[in-house]
Amino acid sequence: SDGLEDGTYEFISLDVEVIKKKWDEIDSLLTTAIDYHDTKSRRLVPFSNLFVCALDYNRHRYYLCARQREKSDKLLKGKYIFMEHQDVLVLKEPDDVFLMECYVGFMIDIYENKILIFDKKAFQAIFNYDDYQKETVKKDIEIIDQWNFLKSTNIIKDKCSQKNVYRNLAKVFADEEYMEQIKRTPPAKLKENLLTNGSGNFTETDFDGDQLIVTSQNLDSVMKMLAKRFKFNFFTNVAEEL
Repeated sequence: SDGLEDGTYEFISLDVEVIKKKWDEIDSLLTTAIDYHDTKSRRLVPFSNLFVCALDYNRHRYYLCARQREKSDKLLKGKYIFMEHQDVLVLKEPDDVFLMECYVGFMIDIYENKILIFDKKAFQAIFNYDDYQKETVKKDIEIIDQWNFLKSTNIIKDKCSQKNVYRNLAKVFADEEYMEQIKRTPPAKLKENLLTNGSGNFTETDFDGDQLIVTSQNLDSVMKMLAKRFKFNFFTNVAEEL
């Protein structure tokens, strides 16, 4: 998924405003869940687009969430559905059937107070986190004017509505300790770290003196560098996992 290697996942605190608001809404729906066996309410089932399974493990509760990309009523339109019951095939009405997506897109960890993301598209569709990140970065973009290792911030500001810019900057802005590391690192030291440990992603031509020149050509590399997507913190000169 976007920006992640196979076998890795991201997690976000449930305290993030937009996440908490949506999860509180989902939790409320779970609390007031409609009884499936009631004939009248069962008619609503095919229109559902989110499956939530409560899992209790080691005395802690988790919620496994799978988003149905296509609602059952659309997938089953014009089709006959047969189900086996006591070795007999029974014809079912489309309104009685819910096709469940079996792939868990994200998991709510109540104990650790975080959401673990396995499928970014499913997560984005439910939480609209992309819009939140974009608006947050646009609101706080003046922060980058404080970074004296940049020759100019114009390109970043002009492109801050691009996913590769606001998604990476949102991670940076949310990490207060890392922000302090950025402020404390002299431009000359960052340049040395980038040229020594940047695996060829940065060369002397990317600098004017000790300051990093951001261009349309190297913007993506600069964003990845800032968000530690090279698995390296160039401001502390230490390798880090995502």
